[in-house]
Amino acid sequence: MSRARHQREGHHEGRREARHGRALLLGLLVAALAFVACDDGKPGEEGEPGEAGTQPGPRGPVSEEEGEEGGEGPEGPQGPGTDVEPSPALSTCFPGVLYLGHATTLTVSGDDTAWIAGDVDLELGGGVSVDELLVASPTALVADVSVDLDAEPGDVEVVVTGAGSELSLVSGVEVLPSIVLQAEAGAVANGSSFLLDLALPDVSAPVDPTRVTVEIPDAEGLSPRIVSASPYAVRVRVDADVFADVGAFDLVLHSGGEGVETSSRAPSGLSVAQRAPETLDLLAMPVDVDAPGAAGSHLYAFTPPDPLAEVKLDLVVSGGSGLGEPRMIVIPPSGLLQDPVASGITATFLPQGDDPYFVLVIDETGADDYVYDLVATVTAAAPTESEPNDVCGGPGDVVSAFPTSFVASLADEGDEDWFQIDLDALEGGLRLRSRTTAGDADTDVELTVFADDCTTIVGGPRDIDFHENLIVGPLAEGTWFVRVRPSPTFPFAGSLYKMAFTLEP
Repeated sequence: MSRARHQREGHHEGRREARHGRALLLGLLVAALAFVACDDGKPGEEGEPGEAGTQPGPRGPVSEEEGEEGGEGPEGPQGPGTDVEPSPALSTCFPGVLYLGHATTLTVSGDDTAWIAGDVDLELGGGVSVDELLVASPTALVADVSVDLDAEPGDVEVVVTGAGSELSLVSGVEVLPSIVLQAEAGAVANGSSFLLDLALPDVSAPVDPTRVTVEIPDAEGLSPRIVSASPYAVRVRVDADVFADVGAFDLVLHSGGEGVETSSRAPSGLSVAQRAPETLDLLAMPVDVDAPGAAGSHLYAFTPPDPLAEVKLDLVVSGGSGLGEPRMIVIPPSGLLQDPVASGITATFLPQGDDPYFVLVIDETGADDYVYDLVATVTAAAPTESEPNDVCGGPGDVVSAFPTSFVASLADEGDEDWFQIDLDALEGGLRLRSRTTAGDADTDVELTVFADDCTTIVGGPRDIDFHENLIVGPLAEGTWFVRVRPSPTFPFAGSLYKMAFTLEP
C-alpha cells in the first residue's frame, strides 16, 4: 500500500470517530434533560390529540390476487306481457245531476266495455226511470231518463248489465230539488200573508210565465197564488188562514199545457210557524203600533160586544215617515182569509156570538218606518128581525115609522124574510127606499116590493150586487110588502145582513 493511500484511510477513520463521539455526547444530553423534566421517572399525562392532517396518507398496496366470484342474485319482477285480460268498469255519467219531476238525456261512459245494441240494460234507482236507451258505441250509452216528482233527493246508483257483466257506479248521479226557496218576505206563519221567491236551477226546463200554477200539497189553510214569473224565477204570495196547518210542506209548480206540462218540486221547501194573535179590547182602543215591517203583518183577535153592537174599525197612519200603506182584513171566527167580513182602511160590520173575530193588518209596499193607530167605534145595533117572518102577511115585523132598520139573517137558500110597510095619509105619495148592507160581505140577496095582495110586483126583483138598494114609488097610502130572499142566481154563501127602510120625496 502506498503511503498516500494509507494516509487517506487514516484521515477518514479519524473523521468517523469524531462523528461518533459527537453523537454519543448529544444522546447523553437529551437523556439528562428528560430525567430533569419527569417526576420521579414516572410517565407524564397523555396530551390532547393533534389536529387531523390535511393531506391524505399514501395509498395501500393493491392485491394482485383475483377475487372470488359472487353468488346468484334474486329473481327479478316479471316483465310486461302482451296478453292482458280487460277489466270493464263504469267511469262517468253526464250530466251528474238530475232534477225532481224533470226529464233529460243521460250519457254513461265505460272503460274496456264491449256494449252492443240489444244486449245491454241500464237501471237507475231513486225514482229515476229509463224511458229509452241507445248504445252509441262499445263504451258509451245514451238514455232518455225521467225523475219522479215525489222522489227523494240524493245519490243514485247506476247499474249497467250486458256483455256478460254487471257494472255499477254507486254515486253515479245526484237527484236535486227542482225548486229552491231563495227568499221570504213577511211573517211566514198562520194568520198572515207572505211572499216567496222561488228559483228554478234546471236550465233545461224553464217555466212558461204565461202558464204556470203553484200548489202546496197536503196543507190545509194555505192558499198560494202567482204574483210574477220569468223562465227561471217565480214570486208567490201565500195567504195563511188563522187556523192553517203549521210545519214543513212541499212547494210544487206546474208549467205548460196539457200533454207538455212540466212539474217542479221543493221537498219540505216551506216552513210555516205557529202564530198567536194579539188580543184587542174594543173598549180600550185606539192602539199605537209600529209598522209590521217590510211586507210584514200583525194579527189581532177580539171578542164581539155583548149585547150585539155594530163595530167600526179605522186604520190610520199616525207617525213616522208616513210612507206606509197598511190595510186590514177582518176575518170571521172561521179564521178563513178567503172569507173576509170586510177589508180596507175602514171596516164596519156586525159581529155575532161569543167566538173571536180576527183582524190582519198588512202592508204590501215594503215600508217599515211609521206608526199606525187602530181605532174601534162600537155602536148599539139595530133591533133583530122577528121570526117567523117567511110568508107574506104572516107574523113578522110591521114598519110604520121611518127610518127603521133591522139586523136580519137568511137561514139557508130557501129562507125568505117578509116585512110589512104601513103608510099613513101623510106618508102617501113618497118613495120607499129598501137597502141591505153587510152583515156578511158574502150575503147575496134579492129585493122585491109587492102590493097588499102579495102577488102584484111594484118594484124589483133587484139582484145587481151582493147587497141591494131599491127605490120604488111614489106609493099611495096603505099596506105594502118587501120580500128579502137569497139570490136565485148565485150559490148561497152568507146569511147575515142589515135591512133599512126610509121614505124620500
